[in-house]
Amino acid sequence: ADATGKKPTSISTYVRYTLKPDKTAPNKYIYVKFTWTPSAININPVANFGNENKIKQAWYGENNLTAGTGYAEIHGNVEQMGTADSDDEFKFDIRNTLLGNKITVDKMAAPYDVLNNTVADHAQFTFVDGNNCYASANGLTLYGDEAETYKIATMTPEGVVTLSKDAETLVRLNKKSPKDIANVLTARVAVKSSLCWGAGIKINNNEFNVKFIRPISVESATAEFTDAVATTADVKLTFKNWNGFDFTDPNRAFPSTDYFAYYKVSKIELDTDKATTDLNGNSNDLLKKVTSLIELKYTAPTENPIQANKYGTLTYNNNGLTVGTFHITIPAKITYEWGVLNTEVVVTVKESQVARTVRK
Repeated sequence: ADATGKKPTSISTYVRYTLKPDKTAPNKYIYVKFTWTPSAININPVANFGNENKIKQAWYGENNLTAGTGYAEIHGNVEQMGTADSDDEFKFDIRNTLLGNKITVDKMAAPYDVLNNTVADHAQFTFVDGNNCYASANGLTLYGDEAETYKIATMTPEGVVTLSKDAETLVRLNKKSPKDIANVLTARVAVKSSLCWGAGIKINNNEFNVKFIRPISVESATAEFTDAVATTADVKLTFKNWNGFDFTDPNRAFPSTDYFAYYKVSKIELDTDKATTDLNGNSNDLLKKVTSLIELKYTAPTENPIQANKYGTLTYNNNGLTVGTFHITIPAKITYEWGVLNTEVVVTVKESQVARTVRK
């Protein structure tokens, strides 16, 4: 800008010519002014992170569990078992969802084609604010709050994402199962790049979601008694990992691997003091407020890691009158490497068996 603060439309300079020593003239110096007035040009290169750069079956439509349905998001998960160094690490590389396993943006047409190599060389991934998560100034750390009191994840510029084990992060990770894909822990990621002099370049279609899929879920939790007959029953749980394999299914992937040990399932807790029941017709009545005559006690397994089909036992006693079939729901917590799963064990108590005399 000039002295007035306005951008000039031309640039001028002067060249001084000096009289030779053996020559005479009225003026020893002559000044010639040169002015350059450039023609207007629109310097506004725009790149694009096109879908042609992505592996179709590694991407998902928005909040969709079916691969290949769109390019709105990718799903990150713990390391797959089956290799010698597999250890349940929650770390994944975004580049594995891209053709050639590298960050690529569409090539720009002339006159900006001369910038293509620079833009490609400077391309990187960064976190951006979104989905109740907040990016650091350099975009390589994601926090769960604006005050940056707990970390969600870190990422290298190349796109290697590592989930944090901060307590609040693990609560958010385990809050929702993959079946509720719209509400699982989600990061917002962008592709960014710059020109050789450091200025950023606009990249269209450059943002997408990264869903953190919790490693395991408990899809069924039950126990069953017949009132006045059985007093002890096994707690039955169905554990599945992030890609849907039942821990005890002989046809699961990598059947020689102990899933309970791999995911470090270490503890099962049932809070019988907070058990609810439909004994009086309302499904959420506290059992101890409905009756003090039903006793319920849980004996937890002592093995660590938990062993298949050994999930503890419940003891049930009814010191009152005979009853019809009813249910008791008990809050449960399952501790494993990546936090605590909250679930509920639904106990079915079948009606009391009453002896009947048959007259002949």
